[in-house]
Amino acid sequence: MSLPRSNTKQRILDSAESLFAQQGLAATSLRAVIAAADVNSAAIHYHFGSKEALVEAVFERRIEPVNRERLARLQHLEASAGDSGVAMVELLEAFIHPLLKLGQELGDRGPVVVRLLGRLRSEEPDSLIALAQAHMREVHGRFSRAAAQSVEGLTQEEASERFEYVHAAVAWILTHLAHASEKPPEYVELQDRFQRMINFMEVGLQQPSRIRMENLRPNDNGAAR
Repeated sequence: MSLPRSNTKQRILDSAESLFAQQGLAATSLRAVIAAADVNSAAIHYHFGSKEALVEAVFERRIEPVNRERLARLQHLEASAGDSGVAMVELLEAFIHPLLKLGQELGDRGPVVVRLLGRLRSEEPDSLIALAQAHMREVHGRFSRAAAQSVEGLTQEEASERFEYVHAAVAWILTHLAHASEKPPEYVELQDRFQRMINFMEVGLQQPSRIRMENLRPNDNGAAR
């Protein structure tokens, strides 16, 4: 008896996710996904149509709930903080912790998904770049505005630039963990890495607006003032 379409689609997504995480996007063929999912090629084309569409579906399945959780946490923090602005460490935790929560809730599959996200960020095919940017646009805008409100004198432009650094740091951690070893990262390892990142980024994000250039000019001894 054949499985319902929903189960078939789920099996394809799970198999593709595992193979992409283990081998990378470019090295994984549709034929390998078909074999791992134990389906025929017609099923892949029916549900997704192409490998590009399959990659996008795998990405969206994991990033959408993370971004919903991020925005929900930010909304709660802003409602509690009022006009005083959300503390920077709370902004970082609201951005990072949904990733950790995803890894924890997925149990044994969590490390696979973490490695997958690292692979997606390191390979980032052209078909995924615009999709990833679209998914992050609202999150980036909301968190940047909250950061600007949190630091006196910080412009929206600078706040946006600073949260680009946060995005880059998250991507680096995920990419590093994805390629560091054959074994997917443990949840505790991921938690520790991100906590160190939060501690580090908090200091830079809450600094006053741009350092005046004259403070960076060398003095008579050749050192910056």
